[in-house]
Amino acid sequence: VDVARGLSNADGQYTQESWSTLQGAIEDAQDVLIDPDALVAAIAAATAAVADGLAGLVSPPNHTVLASVVAIAKAQSNANGRFTEDSWTAMGAAVAAAEELLGSGAASQELIDAAVDAVVDALASLAEAPDKSVLASVLATADAKSNEDGSFTPDSWEALMGAVAAAQTVAAAPESTQAEIDAAVDAVAAGLAGLVGAVPQPDEPTTPDRPDTPDVPDMPGAPAATVARGGLTSVLATADGLVQDAYTPESAGVVQAAVVKARAVLADPAASQDEVDSAVSELVNALTALRPRVAGNSDTPPAPVVTVARVKAGQSRITLVRRKSVTVPVAVYFADNVASYSGALAWKSSNPKIAKVSQNGKITAIRAGKATVTATSKAVSATGKKLSVKIAVTVAAKRSAAKVAKVDVKAPKTLTVGQVAYATGSYVPVKASGVKVTYKSSRPEILAVDKAGRLMAKAKGKAVLTVKAGPSVKKVTVAVK
Repeated sequence: VDVARGLSNADGQYTQESWSTLQGAIEDAQDVLIDPDALVAAIAAATAAVADGLAGLVSPPNHTVLASVVAIAKAQSNANGRFTEDSWTAMGAAVAAAEELLGSGAASQELIDAAVDAVVDALASLAEAPDKSVLASVLATADAKSNEDGSFTPDSWEALMGAVAAAQTVAAAPESTQAEIDAAVDAVAAGLAGLVGAVPQPDEPTTPDRPDTPDVPDMPGAPAATVARGGLTSVLATADGLVQDAYTPESAGVVQAAVVKARAVLADPAASQDEVDSAVSELVNALTALRPRVAGNSDTPPAPVVTVARVKAGQSRITLVRRKSVTVPVAVYFADNVASYSGALAWKSSNPKIAKVSQNGKITAIRAGKATVTATSKAVSATGKKLSVKIAVTVAAKRSAAKVAKVDVKAPKTLTVGQVAYATGSYVPVKASGVKVTYKSSRPEILAVDKAGRLMAKAKGKAVLTVKAGPSVKKVTVAVK
């Protein structure tokens, strides 16, 4: 009894219920102590009751950690649609349940710990929503174009309209991934850059008819093809229309640097088509990488630099006939799973006299021989080094009669939801000329694949990965668990 009476609950270190039980046992024991006729059994029972009361003292649940994680969660903002609706709703539900426990005052430590886990899991599961703002801007630029007066050649106009139609589908689909959005931006920008002005036809002569004159042979020295600059002008207009303060200083600075370079190319009358195309790609890539500030916080620090995780080509070798060109898809994959298919690479040929390459990745065969084309990331990896991939190019003097006989694929047959992997296709014989390797998924909602062969497991199920080289195909069934 003396030990029990020496305790205090002034600071609320025990629950009221367990403290009251002990106090009742003490009072009963006091009665036994002052009773000279108390039996041994009564003394033993009173002693046991006090001992049980001491052993039954329970500390109240600790709400401190739960209150802290709730405060962290409530500090998040989705005013600018930064997070996906599903992940934001899930976090809201976890916070609401936690606040209900905090307000009840009767929750057990077990329930409180479970609520802490739920809020922490919801915070960790917040998924950033894909940003379609650049795609909307590029589409608006394309929509402002018109070919009613035949300003552009039919082929270049149809190519742009095809890219716009595909991009509109991506823009309208709520489930579009950032990689799909970025690819749509690249395609529309390429369509804009590829617009070619139609050659104006001279007016019919108004002078009187003249006697027939002998045909005059064509004169040598015809003027070179006109460089198409309309796409660069359009993308510059998109960049000029941005509100710089809406984005982090770092990402906005990259755009401004690309704008300065693009203006210099636009003002240079001697700029080549490759230089114009490269400026378009670099500016579009900078626009795609824009990161918005957090709403209501003008002091938000610059977004962290996203490092390069991998550089991959759709194929590792190709054979070309002299004077033919091809663009092998090469992707830069960043650590946040965003992919870039143009503007983020520097290209180089080991022997430009055999095969040259533009800064857009267009490989042109010059003369018979072998060369290696290397694509190197402009950004660095987590180790501080730039990553690269090599494509072996063989140039043949004339087209071989060889056709693709077999396609091989290196790809996993099992993935888990959320996992990223890579498929690589090859073919034999390698002397078959002009053969490009392509990738396609039968069910993109389960297994997405891009043009360089990256696989993204999106939902449980099975999908067939089809890899095509020339007329030959190879199919691999991939199970996502």
